[in-house]
Amino acid sequence: MQISALIQVIKFLKEKSVDPSLIGGYSKLSEMTGEDSGNRDVDFWQAIKKEKEQLCNLLIKSDPSDWGYAKYSLFEKIDSNQLFGKPAARCLENLLATGKEDLRIIHSELLKKIGLITNLSDTMSGFLQMYDKLMPSDILSPDNDSEKDLTMLLYFEGQLSVKTIQEMERFSRLWNGILNSFYTLTGEANLDLDIILFDEGNFTLGVAAGDKILKAVMTGVVGIISSLPLILQIRKTQIEIGKLPLKKDINVLLEEEIQTLMNLTALDLANNLISEYYDGNFDQDAMTNDISRSLKQMLNFVEKGGKFEFRPRVSNPEFANANKILNDSYALAIEIDRLSGRPFNNLAKDDKLTDKF
Repeated sequence: MQISALIQVIKFLKEKSVDPSLIGGYSKLSEMTGEDSGNRDVDFWQAIKKEKEQLCNLLIKSDPSDWGYAKYSLFEKIDSNQLFGKPAARCLENLLATGKEDLRIIHSELLKKIGLITNLSDTMSGFLQMYDKLMPSDILSPDNDSEKDLTMLLYFEGQLSVKTIQEMERFSRLWNGILNSFYTLTGEANLDLDIILFDEGNFTLGVAAGDKILKAVMTGVVGIISSLPLILQIRKTQIEIGKLPLKKDINVLLEEEIQTLMNLTALDLANNLISEYYDGNFDQDAMTNDISRSLKQMLNFVEKGGKFEFRPRVSNPEFANANKILNDSYALAIEIDRLSGRPFNNLAKDDKLTDKF
């Protein structure tokens, strides 16, 4: 799987490195920033801003964020200079954020990026030629892929990295409990999680879930992470309020607001899922509680650094879009986790979710 993903990422980077619209966008912006004569009137800056926005839109549109997590994270690692996709767009936004930057520095950075893209194209072409000569053609065959039957992968990283077998077993039990709720909801057979990879504390679990449970889990996780932007906004508000007198009481209320948001979002999603899958074979009230708890556990999983990847047996744009939404959400989760380390994090004590990651 890793070799297959690597080759796909390299082919993508090679394709983008010779994209004339991308090279043209970088070159045009470089020319404009190199023409700075000291006359920085409104029209001059508006022209640069417009060109920057056009290039950012092009980069965002070409971003492969509908890939699964493993392949997309590999793309981000290889593109460490942030030349393509959303990482490159964010880099440009930071370079030209205020309109008061030193354009000589920006011009130099853009020339550097153009040179890196040109070199990358040559490097990737050479790598693929060498690969075709040296690597057996059947190594990428699905028959040799031990993950070919798995439809959902769970990545345990960051705070979920483990030091002992007991920690891994605990996380596996939590996920078995989550999936059991969805097996009962959809009426599909209960399948065991398999350990796919273990590397220096990080590990990956996979399951060959059926279509119904895969869609139910996808609907649930995409729905519950939709609360992340508002949670981040509340966390930032807590930071600002922390600078003011009487901050403790207000921060308690905001912490309770986060818990209320999660509870209501989870309850609403659980009711919708039960309405879709109810067949008379389970108690609706009990199932509402189980699914609500599982949804909050999935949110907690993402907030702690966990990642999802959906791999339906038949390519499906709905799941591709779900992977894209998930990939975009991980940066929000990292920021929330960073802000959650502040002293106000444990002010609210009414969260009844005890089985956390």
